[in-house]
Amino acid sequence: MKTVTTAQLRSRLSMLQGRPRVVVSGNLATPWKAVEALDHAVPTYILNILNGAEGIPTREGVIAETCFVGAGQRHHPALSYVPCRLSMVPDATLAALRDRKDLRVWTEMFSDGVLDLEERGAMDHTTPIITSFVAGSQRLYDWLDGNRRVLMQRTERTNDPALIARQRGMVSINTALQVDLFGQANASRINGRIHSGFGGQTDFIVGAMHSPGGHSFIALRSWHPKADVSTVVPRLADTTTSFQQSAIVTEQGIAFLLGNDEKQQATEIIEKAAHPDVRDELRSAAAEFGLDNPTY
Repeated sequence: MKTVTTAQLRSRLSMLQGRPRVVVSGNLATPWKAVEALDHAVPTYILNILNGAEGIPTREGVIAETCFVGAGQRHHPALSYVPCRLSMVPDATLAALRDRKDLRVWTEMFSDGVLDLEERGAMDHTTPIITSFVAGSQRLYDWLDGNRRVLMQRTERTNDPALIARQRGMVSINTALQVDLFGQANASRINGRIHSGFGGQTDFIVGAMHSPGGHSFIALRSWHPKADVSTVVPRLADTTTSFQQSAIVTEQGIAFLLGNDEKQQATEIIEKAAHPDVRDELRSAAAEFGLDNPTY
């Protein structure tokens, strides 16, 4: 361990360029002397603290960034809230997914799409396909009959988040009826009435997000043709089924959520996932919610 004086620390910190991100411990263990030295030495910076207590500098140029808002951050003039499960704070970065071979399937259910992948040689033949049930064509059922490649298991096993998380590089793909600017998804209710159960969606989102290298996607159309409405809304009126997935995907593009703060998330959803016909309306709603400033 090397001990330095406050003056020496200020001198070192003053060498930082641009707007550095400085991470310090939170709760009751914040090194306030070091924060004070930072505030005197660096004109503008991002201070990342979990559950920050009173005493965080509030002057212009200081951004209070956190995944868990503490008493000293709730009314900060430049609060940057980054939604994240606390069990994933060290891993809150989003790496671009790349094309893969030797695909493996661990799922609650599958249909003919898996058979198509199998016939094209995209699957890993050294690993069984794990599922709880299957629904599809007669051709799929004929392929399943006596097929040792497919291992049927009880739903409480296939949908166990802990077991899902053990699958390295697990990517879960679920759908929804609506998503909103906060990244919340409604997959179960329409106008307050139950439309379907949320099934294994929450299990697979949590499991995939805790898998090493894993990600979770909500995929849906940006516009519902039958109801003639946008599926991206300002804020859900119905029950939230899930939240904090890696990204929302529509035919418009991919809105990345993981690793972005709530303002950046809203901008991603509006500009990359929402239908162009409703983007102006969503931008106005974002401004009303205080989500209209994704950059500083």
